[in-house]
Amino acid sequence: MTEIKVLNNTILDDIPVIDVSMSNAIYRGPKGDKGDKGDQGIQGPPGEVGPQGPKGEDGSIKFEELTNEQKEQLRGPQGIQGEKGEKGDIGPQGPQGIQGVQGEQGPQGIQGPKGDKGDTGLQGPQGIQGPQGAQGEQGPQGIQGEKGETGLRGEQGPAGPQGEKGDKGDPGNDYVLTDDDKTAIARMAIELMPVAEEGTY
Repeated sequence: MTEIKVLNNTILDDIPVIDVSMSNAIYRGPKGDKGDKGDQGIQGPPGEVGPQGPKGEDGSIKFEELTNEQKEQLRGPQGIQGEKGEKGDIGPQGPQGIQGVQGEQGPQGIQGPKGDKGDTGLQGPQGIQGPQGAQGEQGPQGIQGEKGETGLRGEQGPAGPQGEKGDKGDPGNDYVLTDDDKTAIARMAIELMPVAEEGTY
């Protein structure tokens, strides 16, 4: 016996009829399409604590050997700001710093007050000869100097030109030559005589 059963408004043929009196089973049709995802269920109660696991082996990596990224993962959160500490003692004098670069020329300062007169400086070097000055005025007549020593006798000068004939003199008196006069005349004659050249007689 064949019976037609309607399922989801679809007529299906060749579906066997199950006698309800013989079984409480309901005929299951073919698997339908997958339905939409349901809503999230409520949180279930926590499970019981499991047994403690075995102790792990000691790590072989030191903190210094970790990468910066691993250290950041192990770093704890930033702590709160601590209270301000007391002022410490003055530290020792630091080393002399290196010479800085030359700064730019500053603006001209205001004129300061006049200072005290300084000490006389050392004698400077001799300056170069200056140009010839103008002729000065005639000075006053100096005082008469002391008589100098008699100089050496000079060489015989050349004979002078013939003088003009003089005026006729007054008649003279008879004069007797003394020995001193004779000596003076002889000395004058010797002086007026030309000097003989060497080898001339």
